[in-house]
Amino acid sequence: MPGKCSERLISWAGEVEELPNVHLVTPEYTGGEFSLRLMSEKRFLANIWNKGDQPSIAVHRSAFERHAPNSIDQVERTIAPKKLGHGNEIKEQDITDNFLDALKAAYEEATRS
Repeated sequence: MPGKCSERLISWAGEVEELPNVHLVTPEYTGGEFSLRLMSEKRFLANIWNKGDQPSIAVHRSAFERHAPNSIDQVERTIAPKKLGHGNEIKEQDITDNFLDALKAAYEEATRS
Protein backbone atom coordinates (compact mmCIF):
# COMPACT_ATOMS: atom_id res chain seq x y z
CA MET A 1 0.00 0.00 0.00
CA PRO A 2 1.26 3.50 -0.72
CA GLY A 3 3.13 5.24 2.06
CA LYS A 4 2.04 8.56 3.52
CA CYS A 5 -0.74 9.52 1.14
CA SER A 6 -4.03 10.29 2.83
CA GLU A 7 -6.57 7.56 3.35
CA ARG A 8 -8.95 9.58 1.16
CA LEU A 9 -6.57 9.40 -1.82
CA ILE A 10 -5.81 5.74 -1.24
CA SER A 11 -9.52 4.94 -1.10
CA TRP A 12 -10.19 7.00 -4.24
CA ALA A 13 -7.35 5.27 -6.12
CA GLY A 14 -8.79 1.90 -5.11
CA GLU A 15 -12.14 2.89 -6.62
CA VAL A 16 -10.51 3.99 -9.86
CA GLU A 17 -8.48 0.78 -10.03
CA GLU A 18 -11.76 -1.15 -10.16
CA LEU A 19 -12.38 0.30 -13.63
CA PRO A 20 -11.58 -2.05 -16.52
CA ASN A 21 -8.00 -1.78 -17.77
CA VAL A 22 -6.79 0.47 -14.94
CA HIS A 23 -4.03 -0.79 -12.70
CA LEU A 24 -2.56 0.78 -9.56
CA VAL A 25 1.22 0.92 -9.84
CA THR A 26 3.41 1.52 -6.81
CA PRO A 27 7.12 1.76 -7.63
CA GLU A 28 9.15 0.13 -4.87
CA TYR A 29 11.75 2.90 -4.78
CA THR A 30 9.35 5.67 -3.79
CA GLY A 31 8.14 6.96 -0.49
CA GLY A 32 4.46 6.78 -1.26
CA GLU A 33 4.18 7.52 -4.97
CA PHE A 34 1.62 5.62 -6.98
CA SER A 35 -0.03 5.90 -10.35
CA LEU A 36 -3.18 4.65 -11.99
CA ARG A 37 -2.02 3.17 -15.28
CA LEU A 38 -4.18 2.70 -18.33
CA MET A 39 -3.21 -0.83 -19.25
CA SER A 40 -3.94 -0.43 -22.96
CA GLU A 41 -1.20 2.19 -23.30
CA LYS A 42 0.78 1.93 -20.07
CA ARG A 43 0.08 5.64 -19.62
CA PHE A 44 -0.99 7.66 -16.62
CA LEU A 45 -3.48 10.50 -16.51
CA ALA A 46 -2.18 11.27 -13.04
CA ASN A 47 0.57 10.38 -10.58
CA ILE A 48 0.02 10.68 -6.84
CA TRP A 49 2.88 11.23 -4.44
CA ASN A 50 4.07 12.95 -1.29
CA LYS A 51 6.02 16.13 -1.53
CA GLY A 52 7.33 17.07 1.87
CA ASP A 53 4.79 14.69 3.44
CA GLN A 54 1.97 16.50 1.63
CA PRO A 55 0.04 14.48 -0.96
CA SER A 56 0.02 15.92 -4.47
CA ILE A 57 -1.38 14.80 -7.80
CA ALA A 58 0.40 15.50 -11.09
CA VAL A 59 -1.85 15.61 -14.14
CA HIS A 60 -0.53 15.03 -17.64
CA ARG A 61 -2.21 16.98 -20.44
CA SER A 62 -0.78 14.86 -23.25
CA ALA A 63 -2.33 11.74 -21.73
CA PHE A 64 -5.67 13.53 -21.36
CA GLU A 65 -5.52 14.73 -24.98
CA ARG A 66 -4.96 11.21 -26.18
CA HIS A 67 -7.19 9.21 -23.83
CA ALA A 68 -9.75 11.53 -22.20
CA PRO A 69 -10.11 14.69 -24.31
CA ASN A 70 -13.76 15.22 -23.35
CA SER A 71 -12.78 15.41 -19.67
CA ILE A 72 -10.20 18.19 -19.99
CA ASP A 73 -12.63 21.09 -19.48
CA GLN A 74 -14.29 19.53 -16.44
CA VAL A 75 -10.98 18.70 -14.75
CA GLU A 76 -9.63 22.17 -15.48
CA ARG A 77 -12.75 23.76 -13.96
CA THR A 78 -12.08 21.87 -10.72
CA ILE A 79 -8.44 23.01 -10.52
CA ALA A 80 -8.84 26.59 -11.84
CA PRO A 81 -6.89 28.76 -12.20
CA LYS A 82 -4.44 25.91 -12.87
CA LYS A 83 -4.54 24.14 -16.21
CA LEU A 84 -3.65 20.63 -17.22
CA GLY A 85 -0.03 20.57 -18.27
CA HIS A 86 2.97 18.32 -18.33
CA GLY A 87 2.91 17.04 -14.78
CA ASN A 88 1.23 20.14 -13.32
CA GLU A 89 0.94 19.59 -9.61
CA ILE A 90 -2.28 19.79 -7.62
CA LYS A 91 -1.38 20.16 -3.95
CA GLU A 92 -3.30 18.60 -1.10
CA GLN A 93 -5.26 21.73 -0.21
CA ASP A 94 -6.54 21.90 -3.82
CA ILE A 95 -7.52 18.24 -4.08
CA THR A 96 -11.27 18.61 -3.73
CA ASP A 97 -13.93 15.95 -4.01
CA ASN A 98 -15.04 17.63 -7.26
CA PHE A 99 -11.51 17.28 -8.66
CA LEU A 100 -11.33 13.60 -7.69
CA ASP A 101 -14.76 12.97 -9.22
CA ALA A 102 -13.70 14.69 -12.46
CA LEU A 103 -10.43 12.76 -12.54
CA LYS A 104 -12.27 9.47 -12.02
CA ALA A 105 -14.64 10.40 -14.85
CA ALA A 106 -11.59 11.01 -17.04
CA TYR A 107 -10.33 7.51 -16.28
CA GLU A 108 -13.80 6.17 -17.11
CA GLU A 109 -13.65 7.99 -20.45
CA ALA A 110 -10.16 6.66 -21.09
CA THR A 111 -11.24 3.07 -20.51
CA ARG A 112 -13.95 3.45 -23.18
CA SER A 113 -11.55 4.68 -25.86
